Amino acid sequence: MKASFKPQMFVWIFLAGGLFCSNSFAGVVGDINDDGNVDLVEAMYALRVSSGIYADIPVSCSINGLGEWSENRDYLTCDVVSYDGSYYISKQAHTARAENGPPDAVNWAALALKGDPGATGPTGSTGPTGPEGPAGPQGDPGIAGEPGPKGDKGDTGDIGATGQQGLAGPVGPQGSTGPQGPKGDTGETGSSGPQGVTGVDGKSVGHGTADPAWWSAGNDGDFYINTATSTLFGPKAAGAWPAGVSLVGPQGGAGDCAGGRYEDNGDGTVSDCRTGLIWLKDANCLETAGGTAGGISKANGQLNWTSAGTWVAGLKQGICGLSDNSSTGDWRLPTKTEFMAMVASAMKQGFVDPVIVNSAGTGKWTSEDPFSGVQSSTYWLSTTNADYMGYAWGVYLTNGDVGLYGKTYNYYVWPVRVGQ
Repeated sequence: MKASFKPQMFVWIFLAGGLFCSNSFAGVVGDINDDGNVDLVEAMYALRVSSGIYADIPVSCSINGLGEWSENRDYLTCDVVSYDGSYYISKQAHTARAENGPPDAVNWAALALKGDPGATGPTGSTGPTGPEGPAGPQGDPGIAGEPGPKGDKGDTGDIGATGQQGLAGPVGPQGSTGPQGPKGDTGETGSSGPQGVTGVDGKSVGHGTADPAWWSAGNDGDFYINTATSTLFGPKAAGAWPAGVSLVGPQGGAGDCAGGRYEDNGDGTVSDCRTGLIWLKDANCLETAGGTAGGISKANGQLNWTSAGTWVAGLKQGICGLSDNSSTGDWRLPTKTEFMAMVASAMKQGFVDPVIVNSAGTGKWTSEDPFSGVQSSTYWLSTTNADYMGYAWGVYLTNGDVGLYGKTYNYYVWPVRVGQ
């Protein structure tokens, strides 16, 4: 069956630039979706308006496409908006509010409601690559890869701001004595003092390699030394020299330390011939036999300061190889002065690691000469510091430095007692 049209309907004219409609319905064609072009679908919507399908829309409307509907905007009759996928035409002039927006029937008429989705068309050809989008949020860290080769050292960064000063740490061990500074400039000469009282005539001491019989120039009260025989003459009296007196006395007997600085007493102790102190021969007694001292085991070699004091006080004959008849309470920790007197000679001679001399006092300590078990490490001293009651002094036998150490830490113990 052929389709027929009424004479007054319309005539479609296709031109190169787009689609136009010309008939008695002047001014009804418009850009509904506000894209700057009038396509076939938009022409069909205009035709529906001009044919009187919408009772509330004048057939003479000039359709004005305004894009998406927005609140608080002023709309006129025949304005067309899109909302939720459908197109609506304004039935009257009004200001848009949330309560009168599409599909409100008072102000809007549905021009083209969104239909059901059509079948999926064929996949179009791949379009050109769009511009690179912004970086997405950082993803979760991946599994760590194998370390790469070490890169070149970067430039040193700027120095950061100074942080807050931390709490004062414990006092470190005393550093080695620094080199002597350069000699200062000579000061200005001071003013002369007052003249002193005239002194009495002084006496002379002459000398020569023979007795003074020939030296007649001497005065009463003078002395003379024969440097060849170490004989002293004088004082001269009444013009004559008295008989001379030898300056060299008889040779003394052998002392207790005829061999030098230390003497091994053969009873588990060593005597210091310079200070008179007696030291335990084993500088790291582990009590492998003879029991414990003061009820404290020293099997690990080191003790904290409090336990060290208790242990040495309990030391006695039968423990640590002692056969010296010593009793509980005889032994103690050495003072700072006592221990420094022990290491001073070694430091002066440049001996280190440990700073202890041998029996003769002329060479570096070796095992059993005269001590055993000497450790190049820190040994406790009995001396404490009134300003830091939680610390006590210790001597570091690697180089002889003395410093404060926390009493709760474990260090070596070397007992001492006074000589008898």
